[in-house]
Amino acid sequence: MARLSLCPADTLPGHHERECMSARPAFTIEIAGDVVERQELLNRTQMLTLEGTGDGWAFVGDLSWKLGPEGRASEGDITLTSAAGDELFASLCGGNVREAAAGAEADHLLSLEYEVDGGMGAYAESNGAIALEGRLRGDAFSAQLKVTAGNDRG
Repeated sequence: MARLSLCPADTLPGHHERECMSARPAFTIEIAGDVVERQELLNRTQMLTLEGTGDGWAFVGDLSWKLGPEGRASEGDITLTSAAGDELFASLCGGNVREAAAGAEADHLLSLEYEVDGGMGAYAESNGAIALEGRLRGDAFSAQLKVTAGNDRG
């Protein structure tokens, strides 16, 4: 379950959200959704657009990788939107998309790292990281996102 209170010290007198954001709070989001677009290029690059929801967040993301037993993720970005309308933007900086073993509950296993490169609302000027561990099965996906984001730009 997501810890939607990003600031454990938010009940302290005189505490300001900006101080908490600079401490880079961390939280986890469980997302489930659909593959809404899929393309396979002639060079065996798979490209997906994913959309999902979970724990009070909406997720939209793009991902591409070369098909094979252990495909290196090459491009991707995600947008997370909270129920309050705050947004986090992140770009893929590494990871793999592995073919799952025969008989597994997934076709592919995702292990991806993203760099937070901005946001809107409470996450304006944010930076940090998002680690995504997930599964693709047919036209469905599920993932756990570990988000560490804050504002240390001043």
